[in-house]
Amino acid sequence: MAGSHSGVTEVVDDVYTWPPSAKTDEEIAHDVRVAIRAEHRLARPERIQVVVRSGEVWLEGTVESVSERMYAVEAAKTVSWVTAVVDDIVIAPSAA
Repeated sequence: MAGSHSGVTEVVDDVYTWPPSAKTDEEIAHDVRVAIRAEHRLARPERIQVVVRSGEVWLEGTVESVSERMYAVEAAKTVSWVTAVVDDIVIAPSAA
């Protein structure tokens, strides 16, 4: 390219980009667990397990209603670097 413009003998590329550093799967899993525990509409957030692979989050465990399952999934989606959420949560109403 330098030779195609009169008087230009060299092109120096000094442009660098640094993407923000991505979180590890372990960091994402921690953040998702924190977000789920902070969701006050979940009766027993400790019953939800979180597995992360390459930014994809799998939620497993049990909740008492469809609404609670939705709250858990939505909480997981709010975490940065989550690329997808797979909902494997089972609805198991408590025997009251």
